[in-house]
Amino acid sequence: MAKKPLKRLYLHNQLKHININNDHDFSALFVVNTPITDNSGIAHCVEHLIFRASKAFPHAETLFQLTALTDVKINASTLADTTYFHCQSPCLESFNLALNYLLNGIFSPLFRQEDLNKEIHDGNDC
Repeated sequence: MAKKPLKRLYLHNQLKHININNDHDFSALFVVNTPITDNSGIAHCVEHLIFRASKAFPHAETLFQLTALTDVKINASTLADTTYFHCQSPCLESFNLALNYLLNGIFSPLFRQEDLNKEIHDGNDC
């Protein structure tokens, strides 16, 4: 069986969306340019904060509920200049929930001081 090609879309805000076609699951991958100039880990911290809260989903436990109560897989990976956000589900309804959660986190994240403290500090004022 021939593989279906990847469909790449570039949105008006330069976010790259890659549509992955397969016959079993619904999935999406968003590629965000996150250039870094030092070893501070800021891009990775922002990756975590995007999953923690957004204007539409202000409670940190929402992601846990989404993954625990549905068949959704949602994650991200930060590399040197790029962060990949991806979600997958065999169920279209669950996939749409994950997609909504992910896009809200990317486009309207909440960066609260308490969340920054949990991500940046190790508990020993470091």
